[in-house]
Amino acid sequence: MMNFNETIFYQIYALSFGSGDSKILGDSEQVGDNPASNFCQRVKDWIPHIKAAGANAIYFNPIFQSDNHGYDTQDYYTLDRRLGTNTDFEELCFTLHENGLAIMLDGVFNHTGRGFFAFRDLEEYREDSRFRNWYCNVDFQGNNSYDDGFSYETWGGHDLLPKLNLYDPEVRNYHFDTVRFWISEFDIDGIRLDAADVLEESFMRD
Repeated sequence: MMNFNETIFYQIYALSFGSGDSKILGDSEQVGDNPASNFCQRVKDWIPHIKAAGANAIYFNPIFQSDNHGYDTQDYYTLDRRLGTNTDFEELCFTLHENGLAIMLDGVFNHTGRGFFAFRDLEEYREDSRFRNWYCNVDFQGNNSYDDGFSYETWGGHDLLPKLNLYDPEVRNYHFDTVRFWISEFDIDGIRLDAADVLEESFMRD
C-alpha cells in the first residue's frame, strides 16, 4: 500500500514521453508504425534513472484511450493505442513493482472526450439517448462549436470536453468500476483525481 506522505513521485506525461520534445504522438506514430514510440519499453529503460533520482513511485498523466491529448477520454478501459496495449502496460506495471516503484494513474472523471460511447450515443439519438443524463445541462434548443444542434456544460469552456453528471448513480458506478478494473488488472496503487476543484464532493468521498 502506497503511503502518499512518504512517496516521491516521478511524473511522466505519457503521450510525449521520450519523443524528444513536448509534442503529442500522432496517429502516424502508433506503436508498430514507429518503434521509437514504444512507450512501455522506454519506461522500463528509464527505471534506473527514476530510482537514482530518489523516486519510489511513478505518476502517469492520462493513459486511457483518448481523442487527442489524453484528457479527452474515449475509452476508460483501454491503454491509448499510441502507447501500446493493455498487455504491454500489465507487463510494465509488473516490472515497476518488481523494482519497488508504486504506480499512480490520472483519473479524468469530470469530463470525457467527444469520442466516448455515451456522448456518441447522445449525438446520434439526441432526446432519445439513454445517456442524455450522463452529461450536465444538455440543451437541445442550443448549439456548440461543433454544430451538433445541442449545447452542454464543459470543462473550462472547451466543447471538446463535455462535463459528466457525477450526481447520476450510473455515471458514478461506471467510474467506480473503472477504478476497480485498473486495480484488479494492473495492480495500480493510486488514482489522481483530475479537475478536483470542480468535482462533486460526494463523488470524491465515495
